[in-house]
Amino acid sequence: MHGTLTHFHTFAFMIVRSTSQLIAIAGVSRAGKTSLAMFIQQTLPDIPVRIFHLDNFVYPEEQIPKINGHTDWECPKSTNFDALFHQVKPHLTRPGITIIEGLFPFSDPRLAPIYNKLLYLSLPFREFYQRKVKDVRWGAEPSWYIRHIWRSHLKYGSPPKEYDGQSLFLPWYDSSHNSRIVEFVRDF
Repeated sequence: MHGTLTHFHTFAFMIVRSTSQLIAIAGVSRAGKTSLAMFIQQTLPDIPVRIFHLDNFVYPEEQIPKINGHTDWECPKSTNFDALFHQVKPHLTRPGITIIEGLFPFSDPRLAPIYNKLLYLSLPFREFYQRKVKDVRWGAEPSWYIRHIWRSHLKYGSPPKEYDGQSLFLPWYDSSHNSRIVEFVRDF
């Protein structure tokens, strides 16, 4: 009886999972990850879309590593992945789309292997640098730190080589990609 019940739960999970997706939106800072997540949510009103922004899961500043006396927001150790996982977990079996967007969506070993899809946004260094210099939401960043952001993205922000889900790589988010994005996301 116990084995039958276990198989039933596994089968039920697979049925629900077939109507849900876990999507990672990754890429360098200022590439349009948040804008892309919001676009997906607004464009698919008939599908429940839940968005988890990694920026909302950073540790308090005093718990984040420092680099040259500057808070190093650009490393996975700045993010509370336990809190993220516990908030995301209940949604994994609910119909609809769950999006995790941010710099390091593949840094949690519990989530990395179960993403159904990846939307990856890239920017050439020069474009990234120009956009980041103009980003003064938290004050002007020194040039050395902007270069550090880029190096951290290269080190931590790429999908793992063993990722075998569906992927869509875009140069950055803008409206010229909208039809490709909608087609990619709706296919589940």
